[in-house]
Amino acid sequence: MALAEVTDSALSLGKDSLTQGATIEGYYNGAETVPTKKHGDRLIHSFTTREGEVITVWGSAQLDRRLKNVRPHQFTRVTYLGTSPSANGQDMHTVRVETDKDDIDPATRIKTDEIPF
Repeated sequence: MALAEVTDSALSLGKDSLTQGATIEGYYNGAETVPTKKHGDRLIHSFTTREGEVITVWGSAQLDRRLKNVRPHQFTRVTYLGTSPSANGQDMHTVRVETDKDDIDPATRIKTDEIPF
């Protein structure tokens, strides 16, 4: 048996491995609200890859808004497009969010042949 360290750090848009053009693909698990000292409450979004790895990423205004439209356990791809000026002139992180409504995480499907009635 081989043990591996478990960490609790979430990826950040524009940092870590999420540079412009990077993608995250996996089944969307949902989001958790986390209080921060600098930015108040923020969301951390969670995805499970097809290989079973859990990836978490800090939310941004655009990412949070777009993922509100994704149902949990749908296969989702998030592509980081970089930054662009917002309406007030500040840089904002931009993302493309794509989902396959027919690709639901097999681990969460109810197996009808196992229902006792």
